[in-house]
Amino acid sequence: MSTPRCTEQPPPRALPDRKKTPGGSGRTALYRLYGTDDRLLYVGITTNPKKRWHAHSRDKYWWPEVTHKSIEWFETRKSAERIEKIEITEEQPIYNRNHNGDRRRQLQCEDNRRAKQLLPKPPPTPATPAPLSIYPPFPQ
Repeated sequence: MSTPRCTEQPPPRALPDRKKTPGGSGRTALYRLYGTDDRLLYVGITTNPKKRWHAHSRDKYWWPEVTHKSIEWFETRKSAERIEKIEITEEQPIYNRNHNGDRRRQLQCEDNRRAKQLLPKPPPTPATPAPLSIYPPFPQ
Protein backbone atom coordinates (compact mmCIF):
# COMPACT_ATOMS: atom_id res chain seq x y z
CA MET A 1 0.00 0.00 0.00
CA SER A 2 1.38 3.37 -0.92
CA THR A 3 1.83 6.11 1.63
CA PRO A 4 0.60 9.67 1.15
CA ARG A 5 2.99 11.70 -0.98
CA CYS A 6 2.00 14.94 0.66
CA THR A 7 0.14 16.31 3.60
CA GLU A 8 -2.76 18.72 3.84
CA GLN A 9 -1.45 22.26 3.49
CA PRO A 10 -3.32 25.51 2.98
CA PRO A 11 -2.89 27.01 -0.49
CA PRO A 12 -0.50 29.95 -0.74
CA ARG A 13 -3.23 32.19 -2.18
CA ALA A 14 -7.01 32.38 -2.25
CA LEU A 15 -8.71 29.77 -4.41
CA PRO A 16 -10.81 30.94 -7.35
CA ASP A 17 -14.38 29.78 -7.65
CA ARG A 18 -14.31 27.24 -10.48
CA LYS A 19 -17.57 28.52 -11.92
CA LYS A 20 -16.15 32.04 -12.18
CA THR A 21 -12.84 30.94 -13.65
CA PRO A 22 -12.99 30.58 -17.46
CA GLY A 23 -12.77 26.89 -18.30
CA GLY A 24 -12.20 25.99 -14.67
CA SER A 25 -8.48 26.54 -15.19
CA GLY A 26 -7.59 27.84 -11.72
CA ARG A 27 -5.64 26.17 -8.94
CA THR A 28 -7.09 22.77 -8.21
CA ALA A 29 -6.53 20.31 -5.39
CA LEU A 30 -6.11 16.61 -5.95
CA TYR A 31 -7.18 14.95 -2.71
CA ARG A 32 -6.82 11.42 -1.44
CA LEU A 33 -9.03 9.91 1.24
CA TYR A 34 -7.57 7.06 3.28
CA GLY A 35 -9.02 4.48 5.64
CA THR A 36 -7.38 2.37 8.27
CA ASP A 37 -3.96 0.94 7.44
CA ASP A 38 -3.49 3.70 4.82
CA ARG A 39 -5.95 1.97 2.48
CA LEU A 40 -6.74 4.37 -0.37
CA LEU A 41 -10.50 4.87 -0.47
CA TYR A 42 -11.02 7.69 -2.95
CA VAL A 43 -9.17 10.16 -5.17
CA GLY A 44 -10.83 13.36 -6.35
CA ILE A 45 -10.24 16.94 -7.45
CA THR A 46 -11.77 20.22 -6.35
CA THR A 47 -11.04 23.90 -5.92
CA ASN A 48 -12.48 23.85 -2.40
CA PRO A 49 -11.56 20.69 -0.44
CA LYS A 50 -13.48 21.57 2.74
CA LYS A 51 -16.69 22.18 0.81
CA ARG A 52 -16.22 18.99 -1.22
CA TRP A 53 -15.53 16.88 1.86
CA HIS A 54 -18.62 18.31 3.53
CA ALA A 55 -20.66 17.22 0.49
CA HIS A 56 -19.09 13.74 0.64
CA SER A 57 -19.93 13.49 4.34
CA ARG A 58 -23.61 14.00 3.48
CA ASP A 59 -23.95 11.78 0.41
CA LYS A 60 -21.34 9.00 0.54
CA TYR A 61 -22.20 5.99 2.66
CA TRP A 62 -18.50 5.16 2.96
CA TRP A 63 -17.51 8.55 4.46
CA PRO A 64 -17.27 7.18 8.05
CA GLU A 65 -14.42 4.93 6.86
CA VAL A 66 -12.20 7.98 6.11
CA THR A 67 -9.48 8.29 8.75
CA HIS A 68 -7.16 10.81 7.07
CA LYS A 69 -6.74 12.91 3.95
CA SER A 70 -3.99 14.40 1.81
CA ILE A 71 -3.98 17.24 -0.69
CA GLU A 72 -1.71 18.09 -3.60
CA TRP A 73 -2.24 21.44 -5.36
CA PHE A 74 -1.95 21.99 -9.12
CA GLU A 75 -1.90 25.30 -10.97
CA THR A 76 -4.53 24.15 -13.48
CA ARG A 77 -7.54 21.88 -13.34
CA LYS A 78 -6.33 20.08 -16.46
CA SER A 79 -3.12 19.04 -14.67
CA ALA A 80 -5.08 17.80 -11.67
CA GLU A 81 -7.47 15.83 -13.90
CA ARG A 82 -4.56 14.15 -15.69
CA ILE A 83 -2.95 13.03 -12.42
CA GLU A 84 -6.32 12.01 -10.96
CA LYS A 85 -6.92 9.65 -13.88
CA ILE A 86 -3.44 8.12 -13.53
CA GLU A 87 -3.81 7.69 -9.75
CA ILE A 88 -7.23 6.02 -10.03
CA THR A 89 -6.14 3.73 -12.88
CA GLU A 90 -2.94 2.64 -11.14
CA GLU A 91 -3.98 2.55 -7.48
CA GLN A 92 -7.67 1.59 -7.90
CA PRO A 93 -9.14 3.31 -4.85
CA ILE A 94 -12.03 1.19 -3.63
CA TYR A 95 -14.77 3.83 -3.97
CA ASN A 96 -13.86 5.63 -7.23
CA ARG A 97 -16.12 4.85 -10.16
CA ASN A 98 -14.51 6.77 -13.03
CA HIS A 99 -11.29 5.33 -14.48
CA ASN A 100 -11.63 2.26 -12.23
CA GLY A 101 -12.18 -0.42 -14.86
CA ASP A 102 -14.36 -3.38 -13.94
CA ARG A 103 -15.01 -2.06 -10.43
CA ARG A 104 -17.32 0.65 -11.82
CA ARG A 105 -20.36 -1.63 -12.27
CA GLN A 106 -19.77 -3.30 -8.92
CA LEU A 107 -19.58 0.09 -7.18
CA GLN A 108 -22.74 1.32 -8.90
CA CYS A 109 -24.64 -1.76 -7.73
CA GLU A 110 -23.34 -1.34 -4.18
CA ASP A 111 -24.19 2.38 -4.18
CA ASN A 112 -27.72 1.63 -5.37
CA ARG A 113 -28.20 -1.10 -2.77
CA ARG A 114 -26.99 1.11 0.08
CA ALA A 115 -28.99 4.10 -1.13
CA LYS A 116 -32.16 2.01 -0.97
CA GLN A 117 -31.32 1.06 2.62
CA LEU A 118 -30.90 4.73 3.55
CA LEU A 119 -34.17 5.90 2.00
CA PRO A 120 -36.94 6.55 4.48
CA LYS A 121 -39.57 3.85 4.47
CA PRO A 122 -42.89 4.94 3.02
CA PRO A 123 -45.61 5.53 5.58
CA PRO A 124 -47.95 2.60 6.07
CA THR A 125 -51.06 2.76 3.97
CA PRO A 126 -54.20 3.45 5.96
CA ALA A 127 -56.30 0.41 6.70
CA THR A 128 -58.92 -0.21 4.09
CA PRO A 129 -62.38 0.35 5.56
CA ALA A 130 -64.43 -2.78 5.94
CA PRO A 131 -66.92 -3.44 3.17
CA LEU A 132 -70.40 -2.15 3.89
CA SER A 133 -71.90 -5.64 3.81
CA ILE A 134 -70.54 -6.49 7.28
CA TYR A 135 -72.50 -3.70 8.96
CA PRO A 136 -76.06 -4.39 10.09
CA PRO A 137 -78.74 -3.01 7.81
CA PHE A 138 -79.75 0.56 8.48
CA PRO A 139 -83.06 0.75 10.31
CA GLN A 140 -85.87 2.24 8.29
